[in-house]
Amino acid sequence: MVCSALLVTGCGRSITTDITNVVLKSPEELADVDRTPGLSLQGFEYKKQAKRTFDHLPYQYTYVNLRTGKHVGSTNERNSRRAQGIVRLFIGHYAFTKGGEKEREQARRMLLHDDNAITDELYSVFPNSISWVADKYQLDATTANNYWAYSQTSSYDVAYFLGQLLDREPDATLLAVMRERQSLNPQQNYGSGVLPNIIGSQTAESDENKEYFSAGYGSDFVAVGAVNTSKTTLTDMMKYQVLGEGKPYPTETEKPSASETTSATSTSATSTSRAASGTANTKTAAVTKTATTTATKEPTDY
Repeated sequence: MVCSALLVTGCGRSITTDITNVVLKSPEELADVDRTPGLSLQGFEYKKQAKRTFDHLPYQYTYVNLRTGKHVGSTNERNSRRAQGIVRLFIGHYAFTKGGEKEREQARRMLLHDDNAITDELYSVFPNSISWVADKYQLDATTANNYWAYSQTSSYDVAYFLGQLLDREPDATLLAVMRERQSLNPQQNYGSGVLPNIIGSQTAESDENKEYFSAGYGSDFVAVGAVNTSKTTLTDMMKYQVLGEGKPYPTETEKPSASETTSATSTSATSTSRAASGTANTKTAAVTKTATTTATKEPTDY
């Protein structure tokens, strides 16, 4: 039987969005879970970073196919940037793993509706949630802040986190809720959420500061992007860098200085556009853009 990337039911395990039926396992139990057959984290080429670098470029993206090992990444994909609401993935995962029934349901509503009030409440109950996830999943660019929205992460860290869940914790409640969000709110999807064969997604935005973050996964791949421009630009960038379609962003003529290129840490210096199925596309996309200083004014809308 041929299994579509969108059709998981009947091809190994069923899609479950009702979190009341999900049996949570302890971190100790999860460590012993067999990895998902056919998937691997080798495409991330993870090496611990010696130091953390803040990202001053207006874009960032990471795509990794866990079956083929193909990796598309901007030169700055491992640099820290303001996490905005994408950090709800970390808070939510902690709540699903450590929280009681009340916190688990709150986490579900927080993720489905981008609810700031619930995020505030959960983060006050679990102030170490972001740090716990960063330590457990080796997210080197991720740091917590007293106010969750001012925490920092990177497209690589978010992709690596989701990749580890797909590979080692495929029944994680967070993945189920991301699937629910993707199916219930298709009109809200942009960036990674509009790529072919995406099963689950999450977005975060600050219209005031023009900061946008998106994360998505399929049955065997993860795709994460962030820009300081617009939702449309984020969508265009992900389509071009992953699929080789549409308008290139960033463009070949918009490159950072040599010093900025040197300071950016990445597993790949150039980015070859690849289809979400993992098949390489022959079109090569530029990965550099003129550095611009991010807004110093703190965002108020996530």
